[in-house]
Amino acid sequence: MDILAKLFIKDYKNIDNEVVRLKYGVMCGIFGIITNVIISCMKIITGFFVGSIAITTDGVNNLGDALSSLITLIGFKLSSKKPTKSHPFGYERMEYISGLIVSIIIIGIGALLLESSINKLFDNSVLLIEANIYSVVILILVLSLIGKIIQSLVYLKYSIKISSKTLFANFTDSILDVVSTLFVLIASVVSKFYPNSWIDGTLGIIVSLIIIVNGCKLVKETISPLVGQVPNKEFVKEVREKILSYDEIVGIHDMVIHNYGEKKKFITVHAEIDGSKDFTYCHNIIDNIESYFLNELGINLVIHMDPIDLGDEKLNEIRVKLEEVLKNIGNIKFHDLRLVNCETHTNVIFDVVIPFGFKMEINEVDYEIKKAFKDYNYNLVITYDTDFIGEIYD
Repeated sequence: MDILAKLFIKDYKNIDNEVVRLKYGVMCGIFGIITNVIISCMKIITGFFVGSIAITTDGVNNLGDALSSLITLIGFKLSSKKPTKSHPFGYERMEYISGLIVSIIIIGIGALLLESSINKLFDNSVLLIEANIYSVVILILVLSLIGKIIQSLVYLKYSIKISSKTLFANFTDSILDVVSTLFVLIASVVSKFYPNSWIDGTLGIIVSLIIIVNGCKLVKETISPLVGQVPNKEFVKEVREKILSYDEIVGIHDMVIHNYGEKKKFITVHAEIDGSKDFTYCHNIIDNIESYFLNELGINLVIHMDPIDLGDEKLNEIRVKLEEVLKNIGNIKFHDLRLVNCETHTNVIFDVVIPFGFKMEINEVDYEIKKAFKDYNYNLVITYDTDFIGEIYD
């Protein structure tokens, strides 16, 4: 597999480079088209001559894999297009769309093969493979099995290497092909001793159902990043730790991560700083953090600076009280705590983060908080946030 990359990709170790990543995708696409066409032709021709629906079904499935590889190739090409006025964030999500198309094709092929297999199940004909070609059939199926194992390993290696959901979808499909070919091989061996069409049809149904079920799973996996999903936990942890590694940053909240492709991420976050420090100095620190993320990690980071008063005893007293109250309610969190003194009262302003799936309604949480502060001469001004990325992995 390393030989493939060395032969066809000049700077194959520089996987962070978009051009190199594209070349990996193109290489895998071409590899998939060639291997799938060869395997498909062998199976379809063999299945036709021996009258096996299971072998023919498996061959048609592999022909669909060749189409999937072609779509993968097109998807990588489209995703490499430069940003335009109408699409300023680029076209990297086209890779997800190509993965979705591959998944739908898998389901469609599975459905067609299921119909053929069911028809074969009720066929009274006997599957009898002549002795002089039986060894050829077994040899072709074994070679196909080995080819599919190699293909799946290539897809797996490079899907991990360049973090590609499309290649991982192709890997999953190849693993299914390994299983289906193994079933067909077993069916062919069994049919030698028990020549009955129900064995051939039953194995065809099993293979078809495996294809359909896993195709549905792949649809879900490829739609998820298009809709917008929670990013990798380790990635979020890395971002948080890096921002908090600056001494001037007291805390962070309201982190939101947008993904326009595996190599194109946008992050917004609120960073808390000591309000007593020089504003220009703190602003320079924020600029330095943003520059590091852009230049070293290729991530567009935008930080909203929240100055907080760490020396106000009254504010610290309220903070401790609020932490206790929210812990009793359900261990929920708050941020942006500040005091605004008026002529007749003091406004206590803060945000409360409500986790997804929290059992209490917002009005119930609001009641409990205000009840806990009823003996204080404060006017609570509370904003209720949804559970952003920063709070999910606290």
